[in-house]
Amino acid sequence: GQRGSSESAAIASGAALLLQQAFEGQFKKLPSACLIKVILINSADDVGAPGVDFVTGYGNLNLYQAINSILESRFFEGNLKDGQDTVITLEVPEHCQHLKITLGWNDPPALPNASNALVNDLDMQVKAGNQHWLPWVLNAAPNPDSLRQTAVRGEDHHNNIEQISVENPQSGTYSVTIKASELNPKDQRFVLCY
Repeated sequence: GQRGSSESAAIASGAALLLQQAFEGQFKKLPSACLIKVILINSADDVGAPGVDFVTGYGNLNLYQAINSILESRFFEGNLKDGQDTVITLEVPEHCQHLKITLGWNDPPALPNASNALVNDLDMQVKAGNQHWLPWVLNAAPNPDSLRQTAVRGEDHHNNIEQISVENPQSGTYSVTIKASELNPKDQRFVLCY
């Protein structure tokens, strides 16, 4: 919102409500809060620096794309146990200009004064043929120069949202591997949107 967080909160709340309505109309049940969050992040339009950044986050809400994600069932919900992984296959059509995949989960609260606030660590990678991609990761070192750096690909062990994007992907089958690297408690529900 151009008027700051007060306007942004109202717009995001209204968008979440419309997504809930679209989901209930399609599947006759209410969606999880995590599903709504991941769909909103995955369908956002990138603004500012390319990819995720500390100024614009994942971009501006795109409610049209978010609702299409629900209507076209471009999401997957699952559960992993500690040390387990799962593979989700996606078919990328010809002439696709941008592939974006977002993984998210509701992480349990960390212990007070924990060195890392992330309790359950899930990791994602995407493969197609002999190519593979890791999520975009920001440098979180507490100084202005680090916070201005663009995201790089790598394993993310600090966040409960991971996103991979591929510009001008080749058509064909893409494998998304989600691995439960460290869980406490010993299982975790997750949402993937593409």
